[in-house]
Amino acid sequence: MRVKGKRRISLRLMDSVHSSLNEGDSFILDDNQGSNLYVWLGSKSSKMEKSKALDAARRINAKEKGTRSKIITLDQKEGTDNEERFWNLLGADGKTEIADEKSGGSDEAADSCGVSDVLYKVTPLKLGREGKLEKINSTKFGQELLNPKEIFVLDCKGEVFMWAGKSSPNPLRSAALKLAKELFAEADRPSWARFSKEADGAESILFKEKFWNFKDDIPIVSKAEVKSKIAKKREETFSVSNMFEHKKVEELFIDDGADRLKMWYVNSDAKQVEYPEEMRGHFFNEDSFILLYVFKGAEALYEGSKDTAKFKDRYMIYFWQGLRSGHKKKGWSALLTTDMSNQLKGETPTQHRVPQQKENSHFMSLFKGVIIIHQGHFASYEEKGTQLYHLRGQPDVNLRIIQVDSKAKNLNSNDSFFLFYENSCFVWNGKYSALSGNVDSWVHHANRVRKGEWQMVQVKEGEEPNEFWEALRGKSNYMSDKIEQSNLFHCNFATGIFSVDYVNQFAQDDLEQRDLFILDTVDRIFVWKGAKCDKKETKVLETAVEYAASDPTGKRKESPIYYVNSHEEPYEFTSMFHGWDDSKAKKVPGIEELTLVPALLAETKRTYTLAELQQKPSNLDNESLEMYLSDQDFEKLFKMNKDEWKKAPAWKTLSLRKTHKLF
Repeated sequence: MRVKGKRRISLRLMDSVHSSLNEGDSFILDDNQGSNLYVWLGSKSSKMEKSKALDAARRINAKEKGTRSKIITLDQKEGTDNEERFWNLLGADGKTEIADEKSGGSDEAADSCGVSDVLYKVTPLKLGREGKLEKINSTKFGQELLNPKEIFVLDCKGEVFMWAGKSSPNPLRSAALKLAKELFAEADRPSWARFSKEADGAESILFKEKFWNFKDDIPIVSKAEVKSKIAKKREETFSVSNMFEHKKVEELFIDDGADRLKMWYVNSDAKQVEYPEEMRGHFFNEDSFILLYVFKGAEALYEGSKDTAKFKDRYMIYFWQGLRSGHKKKGWSALLTTDMSNQLKGETPTQHRVPQQKENSHFMSLFKGVIIIHQGHFASYEEKGTQLYHLRGQPDVNLRIIQVDSKAKNLNSNDSFFLFYENSCFVWNGKYSALSGNVDSWVHHANRVRKGEWQMVQVKEGEEPNEFWEALRGKSNYMSDKIEQSNLFHCNFATGIFSVDYVNQFAQDDLEQRDLFILDTVDRIFVWKGAKCDKKETKVLETAVEYAASDPTGKRKESPIYYVNSHEEPYEFTSMFHGWDDSKAKKVPGIEELTLVPALLAETKRTYTLAELQQKPSNLDNESLEMYLSDQDFEKLFKMNKDEWKKAPAWKTLSLRKTHKLF
């Protein structure tokens, strides 16, 4: 696979021969017979191309290889590309002469190579048993084009993909496969061209890369040369009772974090710059950082011995990525981490990707259990003006001090805050905060956040001076209720079987825009729907109601259950997330404005007229609208009852639904 481009880096399949390589680009070679993914970086390849190649290799390993492959980076410029196996796979006896940069064409031309890609929608004919290819008139493809009820064929010359939406009719799939194979055979294609069937929700990286906005995050943890336990297929039936059993994620113990640490930040030129020692423990939400931890690994004194001693240096590389750190910086941090890993001698380092607020206990121990996350970039940071910091966690264990907008709505009675204003530092303790205590401790932490000669002012909730509210630009409603606990659940349809997964150490970034989540605060329960979610929500609504009703403690049985749309969350919802970023909010409704889930469910239980259903009500399952008709109206319209309908051929029911505009 060749990685090339200037403004839009593309990933394209190439012939697996050494003549495909050139000095100006980067390439990925998948050793299907072995367990390696080779990333070859041309000596004149751009930083963006190198970063993209390494990122794509990580995603292929994570999504398609189950993290079982070893990623081997071969850098032509550094002279580290003498890997014999790599050259043998490309048909050479060893390292050979490579074509120059010009032979690969210009990066600007590569930016427009996707213009020649053609996307077809398969349109049904003859009641869905046959079809035709209908060209989509666009040269830039977005993921939103892929309707789960339809089938598409993507022709990229050297690659042809057939994508079938999970709700597309089976008869049409057979017709589409025939059309796609005919298209693949008819065109003048290179001998190495490949045809691929793509499943909705399990697409290959090569396919995803043809769409400018296909969401595809790599896992949080990525290790080099580690034995992984492959998860067994889930066969058990989901039970709501399992939602009350929260399994804690087991973390591998390394040490107490007191050994040798080096730290860098990634600047705007894609370079790692040494981070000042006095700033360690400080992070910025628009930056990415690289941390190298060197420690002595325990080894057996002799073969077969149970006694150990610490001899060799071992390496742990963390690359921390801020919530607002852009794709470029995140990619550069991954690239620089791999470069560092290749340069270190001895055992292969373990690499960990650490998204903001997903720091594990060992990461926290590197900073004595306290980290501070500022807004903005380190390079432009200035300690001036009014600043509000939100404290949550256990001191010396997992205390995070996160800067939030200096507004009263961000206060929370369950937590503590630092408010820096003029010459004062207000230490505001909510009435339910577990952190109110030792004054000397808070003076120490406040001085770590922002050095200076501060007048420390302890403020109890409800006894704030006028200057406090003046600093926050006036009073406002905020979360003032006591929160016993909060739990986030991810409602998952990925395997075709509905399941609900508990989210450990949840953060705002966990809320995937294509999915549904349940947030439980005991006194309230929320069902949150992502802006791009097209999944059946009735099952999730029913699960939320059953969850509240089956609470073994009885505390949730009378709790209201609210329906929340993405970017329209009330503060009762957002306050559960430490350091919530509301920059994309469309509005902040009052909780009384939200729809209650039982009322929504009632709408799905009642019957509708044909005219109502033809308007496609948003709260109904659009894949089976006909089932909301009364039995009498159903039989009158379709000349069969609902049981007979379920047994009828798919092509027939599809045709009838289209006839009556229920599709």
